[in-house]
Amino acid sequence: MELSEHAAGVVFWAVVGVIVVARFILKYLRHRETQKTLRLAIEKGDQAAIAQVVQSAQASEKKTLRSEGLMLGGAVEMAAGLGLCLLGLLVNIEDNEIIFPLIAIGGMVFLIGAVVFGFGLWLLGRQKD
Repeated sequence: MELSEHAAGVVFWAVVGVIVVARFILKYLRHRETQKTLRLAIEKGDQAAIAQVVQSAQASEKKTLRSEGLMLGGAVEMAAGLGLCLLGLLVNIEDNEIIFPLIAIGGMVFLIGAVVFGFGLWLLGRQKD
């Protein structure tokens, strides 16, 4: 099976799109569960439960927002770097010519993404302590 240069670009952007859409879906589901719990507490009229749910939601959002954002950004950047490397390999596949500068740039982008992802993991580990 032969991949054209357009297929490589489509695959790259499809991966980036899936990662972005997954992040929005996860955030929506987390927010929906918090809202459901808050509505139940309001219906029961339990002020202590309302305060606890709001405080818990704010604390967890603060804790995980930065580390999760860094991890997501690092993952997207690593995917972009891999996509650039693949693009450098596949652009001129018929002529057996590899575009080395594109591969070098893709590798650099991938390594920067790996560092950002690692820093997000490190922050997440520190926050749990």
